[in-house]
Amino acid sequence: PIWRELEADIPIPILNVDEVCQLIRQAGGVAIWAHPHESELDPERLAHWLRQFKQAGLDGVEAHRSKLSSAQREQIAQSAGQAGLLVSGGSDYHDDDYTPHGIGGADVPLEVMAPIDDLIRARGGYTDVRQIPFPESKTASASERFWASRSRSPK
Repeated sequence: PIWRELEADIPIPILNVDEVCQLIRQAGGVAIWAHPHESELDPERLAHWLRQFKQAGLDGVEAHRSKLSSAQREQIAQSAGQAGLLVSGGSDYHDDDYTPHGIGGADVPLEVMAPIDDLIRARGGYTDVRQIPFPESKTASASERFWASRSRSPK
């Protein structure tokens, strides 16, 4: 992919957890800690950080991922529940080279989605791109016109 060949010298602002969670919530989103297992925390430290991040505004944590064993999934989900956080998951699909298991390869239980969708709706966010209102424009790009037509299509 072309993005692997590009280089850029763009300054990236560093935000703390509180600021990140606030921005996500203001946008109608749900703040989820993805890949917590990559922090290589023992269960006690993970539970500590989940409680700390919950106080900072975190809504949930990724527990269902193809790279995790069932024991790891259970441990993360249990720690999330004890901290009062939602549980999420995903395949983390980028492309076939990066993610050989493909889209949907994480076996995420469907019941984890309802509370996340409910929270997004409660915050005024969108759970379907077809719901996003796009203004009419004679100068819109092809992709903007595509998404605008999809948002007006019958559901």
